[in-house]
Amino acid sequence: MLDAIPRDAHLVAVTALGAEAAFGVDPARAEARIAAIAAHGGLLHVEAIARFELAGRHFVELVEHVHHRAGPEHQSVLADSLRAALFGRAGDVPVSLATRERPPRLSPATTLVWFLDPDEARAQAAQKAP
Repeated sequence: MLDAIPRDAHLVAVTALGAEAAFGVDPARAEARIAAIAAHGGLLHVEAIARFELAGRHFVELVEHVHHRAGPEHQSVLADSLRAALFGRAGDVPVSLATRERPPRLSPATTLVWFLDPDEARAQAAQKAP
């Protein structure tokens, strides 16, 4: 549980796996990085964001508020991908006008938050890309 991690611990949090596909990065690459970090003891915790729990509801409300106020030119691929996954969307799904040509690849893993040890994440980033 996240409660087992000290409150003053430094963490790297990764979410919305699959959103990177909208930028031309193969999601398998991000998954391989997390797997390498986990293999070296750097995966500290994984937690799902659930749409009907408080954090999930607040996230959806926040994204909708920002979209309403800022307009489509300020939409975040990461936030839109996570929101779409929370609503059960999966596969190569355009989540905004900007992602029509290169959509993110959504899955249930898109709703997960991966908490990583920053030292191990840096060490793996310094390694040759998989």
